[in-house]
Parts: sequence; structure tokens; C-alpha cells
Amino acid sequence: RAVQQNGYGYIRSMNLKAKNPGGAVGTHVMSFFLHKDSGHTLTELADISIHHTCHNTSCVNPDHLFDMHPVLHQLVHNLEEEHVLRRVLDLMKLSHPNLEDQVELLWESYLENQ
Repeated sequence: RAVQQNGYGYIRSMNLKAKNPGGAVGTHVMSFFLHKDSGHTLTELADISIHHTCHNTSCVNPDHLFDMHPVLHQLVHNLEEEHVLRRVLDLMKLSHPNLEDQVELLWESYLENQ
């Protein structure tokens, strides 16, 4: 089956067998790996969350994908109140200026999907 019940597509990769039983990798992860210059190996990406700015789990458009720390990824998906999300994102920009572009992309994505 090429699509999991949660809507994520996957493919098998022989390179991941040691890390992931069966060698399966998300299609969005593979797309990110092939199109973005993140400096991560495919095996390393198995431990990093790839966020869909479009909120479509089957999407593989590299323009809609970016890597995110798993804790931050959960936080973004679990925040429901707009003012709380905005405050958290503002604090992230202050404490991690190198994330400013990603933070603004998250905010724009959130507003587009409201």
C-alpha cells in the first residue's frame, strides 16, 4: 500500500533498512531530500519532522515542505488559539533569529488555512 491511513505516502529505500524496518520513507521526506539542500542524509531525515505548509499530508511539493525540530512541529500543530500561536512564533524569532524566515512562513501558512 503506497498511502498510509494517516494520508502520508511512502516508498521503500534500501538505504534506510538499517534505520527503519522495511526501508520505508515518507514521500514528502524523499521529496525534501531530493529538492532541498538541507545537509541531512536521508537516514538523518527520518529523525527530523518535515512540515507541510499546505497541511496536505500527501503533498510532495518541495515549496510546501521544510524541516523542523520535532518538538516545534508538535507545538505548531497543537496550538489552536491564534494569539497564543502568534506569541510563541514571536518569541521564537527573538530567541532564534536564524529561524525568522521559517517562523514567518508558518504564520502565513496558518493564516491561509483559517
